[in-house]
Amino acid sequence: MNFVQRLYRINELPALPEIVLQIQSLIGSDAADARKVARIIEQDVALSAKVLKVANSAYYGPAQKISSVQHAITQIGFNEICNIVTTVSLVNQFPNRSTILNYHQFWRHSLTAAYLAQNIAKMSTVSFSSDELQYLFLAGLMHDVGILIYDQFFHSEFKSMVEDATAQGQTFLQSELAHAGNLSHAWVGSALLELWKLDIPIVSGVRFHHEPHKAPEKLKHIAAVAFLAEYVECSFRPDAFEGRIDEPPAEVWRAAGLLPDSLPLLYESTELLVEKSDLMLATSGM
Repeated sequence: MNFVQRLYRINELPALPEIVLQIQSLIGSDAADARKVARIIEQDVALSAKVLKVANSAYYGPAQKISSVQHAITQIGFNEICNIVTTVSLVNQFPNRSTILNYHQFWRHSLTAAYLAQNIAKMSTVSFSSDELQYLFLAGLMHDVGILIYDQFFHSEFKSMVEDATAQGQTFLQSELAHAGNLSHAWVGSALLELWKLDIPIVSGVRFHHEPHKAPEKLKHIAAVAFLAEYVECSFRPDAFEGRIDEPPAEVWRAAGLLPDSLPLLYESTELLVEKSDLMLATSGM
């Protein structure tokens, strides 16, 4: 029985917080307004406090102190507030009890990939809709969630993967495939997102972020951007958990609507996005 099959038998799997689904649904509708979104967030006092801390952080640099969630929404915008709520809520669903994985580094990598995926899409010659930009943020944020599933529910196997990678001078992905066969953490993570009933483009972006050529034709541009976000970040930070990943083939660049000579600009933006991620994680107490 493989990891995906075993995943469906776990009774205590984390659930996507209801507040995230409510916020995403409202922001994606014609009925969205700052007052309604604020009312949902304010049901959770701890989450409201973290949203206000992030909104008042040096990154956003408000001209005056933001003292209400509704004010934060009008200053930062619906999508960025949705990103903050989703990030904070998701991190809280996976408590750090690992002896193997540095959770702060993990979430910095994931959050940076989320912002980087959106940046890549904005630079692309492919026209990404506003919905697709949001899908890319979520796919980037959750692209490695399968690794957390390994750590929390298949810990002994995960430990063996990491130890074998070190002993044999392999990347984590190489060691993982030797242990798990063709169903990598990308498949494990996407199976969890299916259980959460997330939109298909998000699931596909996670499932195929290491092999975008296998994505459905109409979703190849999503998977290609998710792949490039991880490639750029792992190349920029060679100490990333997964190590370096394969160089993107020409078809991935084409699907993403970019040329390889975009790399210097992507590396430059990555440095700023790592700083933004660190600030958001620190400010929100993660």
